[in-house]
Amino acid sequence: MNTYGIKIKSHKFVPLLYQLVARLTCVADEKKQLFLKTLLNILERICLEHPHHSLPVVMALANAHADDDILKDSRSSSSRKKLQQAQGVEEGRVQAAKLLINKLKKTELGSHVAELEKISLAYLVLANWSDGADKHNAGDKVRIPGNQPLMNIKNIQYTSALTRPLVLQPSGHYDPPVISSWENQCMFVGGVNAPKRLTVKTSDGLSQFELLKGRDDIRQDAVMQQVFGIVNELLCKNPDTRERALSVRTYKVLPLSQKSGLIQWCNNTQAFGEYLIGSDKKSGAHKLYYPDDYNAQKCRQLMTHARTAKTESLEVRYNVFQDILNNFHAVFRNFFFENYPSPHEWYKRRLAYTRSVATNSMVGYILGLGDRHVENILLDKSSAELIHIDLGIAFDFGKILPTPETVPFRLTQDVRDGLGVLGVEGPLRQCCEATLRVLRSSAEVLVTVVEVLRHDPLYQWTLSPQQVARLQDEYGQGIDINSASMADRVVLRLQQKLAGFEDGFSRNVSEQVTVLIQQATNESNLSRLFPGWQPYI
Repeated sequence: MNTYGIKIKSHKFVPLLYQLVARLTCVADEKKQLFLKTLLNILERICLEHPHHSLPVVMALANAHADDDILKDSRSSSSRKKLQQAQGVEEGRVQAAKLLINKLKKTELGSHVAELEKISLAYLVLANWSDGADKHNAGDKVRIPGNQPLMNIKNIQYTSALTRPLVLQPSGHYDPPVISSWENQCMFVGGVNAPKRLTVKTSDGLSQFELLKGRDDIRQDAVMQQVFGIVNELLCKNPDTRERALSVRTYKVLPLSQKSGLIQWCNNTQAFGEYLIGSDKKSGAHKLYYPDDYNAQKCRQLMTHARTAKTESLEVRYNVFQDILNNFHAVFRNFFFENYPSPHEWYKRRLAYTRSVATNSMVGYILGLGDRHVENILLDKSSAELIHIDLGIAFDFGKILPTPETVPFRLTQDVRDGLGVLGVEGPLRQCCEATLRVLRSSAEVLVTVVEVLRHDPLYQWTLSPQQVARLQDEYGQGIDINSASMADRVVLRLQQKLAGFEDGFSRNVSEQVTVLIQQATNESNLSRLFPGWQPYI
């Protein structure tokens, strides 16, 4: 690699940046030093030729522990020292990243690196500022204090908007609009860790929103977006899926450290659940079209009671779920009538929605994407496509939660209601089969991608007690499974899915799609889900 690495064009390494950076280390071993030297040379070349794509990734690792220094929290520091003692490799990567940053400061890229470092640290300070977030509601706009470093950065010359996607140029020639300023007002979007929506202005006169999250590790979301990008390339190469314009909607996720990061804001979207039941869980389209039905809050209470009752049984939970369905009718078809009044546009958008549901369902199933409740699915009001967010539960981790997920993807009554009179037997099935056919024919590529993640130190193969509590309101001991063992199981199950093995039988594409749709719509399976998943919507 040391001999031939320089012959490989640097842009070919850019899609693998997270994996390359994750293997940085500082060691005394001579053999490993040769590897580190080669890796540093490759990364330096990538940074010099594609700085807008690569510098933020390296900077995030160099600033891995910057949040603790900003907060000056002694408990956080002590816990970090314990973690460093247990995982010396982690600290080695951070030192190596800092070494690379210092090396780049001595090149022609020095001014760009110093400017980005200043901006990144300013973002981290703001990410950890809450302004007593508990006294603010979602949607409240707050003035950002003038003493925040981000408000005092002027005359930016090199750094483009970090959440604006930039097309990779093999030539290495870039001239993107740079950041001119940030508005001095942010909006709290709700959540324990007080994420904030910022407005960034660029030199081309445009403004855009971006979501700044603190005290939340978004590195796994970044990795999943990377996987979605590879899947989209596979779908684009196939004539059948390309003709149908099948793809997974992606957005930019940029970690700033281990605990903070920026996420591209998806414009003109609303949560799937917000349209159906409103932000108060009592209104929305369900209340508008079926005012005498149960409200979503009551439905959840009924499911929770059936789950915790002394006489709890699967039969009781099934009967309660049947009662809910009889008194909570699907209404999502009305979204298309409300937003697309012309017949042509109505049909076009409903078809786009159907294709989006099919693609996301098949890709989500293969990658084992879980936690697909109604707040983790956004609806693009312009195109009617779905956008999946909060991707921390993947590779079938949902099946090992205290209340296991019993369906392969979300295909509940409201999701099906938007498919038209043919339901699951129309374009949905055709698009599911087309997508799954491409995924199965590209099995080797997908398994290789997961194999890379298997050895990626940034990807966690276990769930902490905090994650379990956040997902299912049950604080316990977490999911303590050997990481290597879990990774092995993930790879094996992925291979089985891509070979068509379901319920112990090998099936062709059409049969596999049938089995998956049956599992996803089975009312017995839905009745056993965690109440917060809201399977009646």
